[in-house]
Amino acid sequence: MFPSRGNLNVLLEQVSHHPPVSALYATNEIENIEMTWFQYAVLKFQGTSIETRVLGKRQLRLLNNGESYVMNSPNLVIKFFPMPDVEWLGNVTIRCEETGLEAQWCYKGNTFLGRKGNYRAIRGKIVSSPEMKTIYKINGNWDRTVTIEDISNGKSTMIYRAKDMISSLKTPIVNKSWDKANDAKTTIKEKERELVRSRKLK
Repeated sequence: MFPSRGNLNVLLEQVSHHPPVSALYATNEIENIEMTWFQYAVLKFQGTSIETRVLGKRQLRLLNNGESYVMNSPNLVIKFFPMPDVEWLGNVTIRCEETGLEAQWCYKGNTFLGRKGNYRAIRGKIVSSPEMKTIYKINGNWDRTVTIEDISNGKSTMIYRAKDMISSLKTPIVNKSWDKANDAKTTIKEKERELVRSRKLK
């Protein structure tokens, strides 16, 4: 399967049937980015929900920076009782061998009784190895906002707002206007790059 568009080239194939393993290789010629995934899902039925563990490896290479990031995936949980819901749960780690930086965070979910203190919450940190010193803290909710706090000065910066990410994409996707959806995605990426540049200047 070759679902390529614009500057993005993607090769996606099922490379094994038992177990069902999918592999992905993607490149962006303008941004000089490469991404490689191979993964498979393991389902676990828990009475009132289904938990999907995504096993495998994901690697993102930023060729202009000479950096390679290896990451895993959180678990997807589909709940049926007491209220239908979908959540991301579990721990995620993203590590860059070249810089020695490692991001660690946890997706937290709702409790069985519906207490929403941790509903769709993200809690984590960015550490510098080998001393594993915490340099940033990550806090927020993936369906609302996520902020990052610089430990050295206590300053917090918003790095993600779900409303901005979803609002511009929703209408084009619903109307199947893929070119407009792609333009909206590009605008979102530009905003993210501007946030990164502004953080580096501070």
